[in-house]
Amino acid sequence: MRLHSVTTQVGQIIAQCQHISDPYDLNVFFADAQQIAAPLDITGPTNGAVIITAIGPDQNNNLSIYWQKRIGSTVFNSGITSASLSQYAISGVSMNAIQTFVVVEAFARPGLWQFASKLITSQDSPVLSSQSVLPARFFGTNIGIGRLDTTATARECT
Repeated sequence: MRLHSVTTQVGQIIAQCQHISDPYDLNVFFADAQQIAAPLDITGPTNGAVIITAIGPDQNNNLSIYWQKRIGSTVFNSGITSASLSQYAISGVSMNAIQTFVVVEAFARPGLWQFASKLITSQDSPVLSSQSVLPARFFGTNIGIGRLDTTATARECT
């Protein structure tokens, strides 16, 4: 439930932004995610990760990844890849050049399970995860294409 809260709440914050700066706003989003997830460590180097992805149509109206940013362990792989984008297409809905979606994924390997896993035959701690997909308002340097502003020197959204 905690990871679901992370992906939903952070996704809702990001989806309301009209402009996102990197790294300023992204650092705030990741800090918000960690605060919501506490005491789970989802932004540290080993036990979790948060991945934020912007997706939307390209010039041929095919779903594409505009950008993807992560914090935390690289052991956890995003479910959003070029190969997996077709599952996000909605049958019968035509996307246009101003539609962008934000996907927030959170992964955790809770510390409690490390003790319990020693009692079970498997030595691996289970991985918990959650994903939320929300329509976004942000546009960045080119209206409607979900680009990050990497030239900003301050927060744009947070």
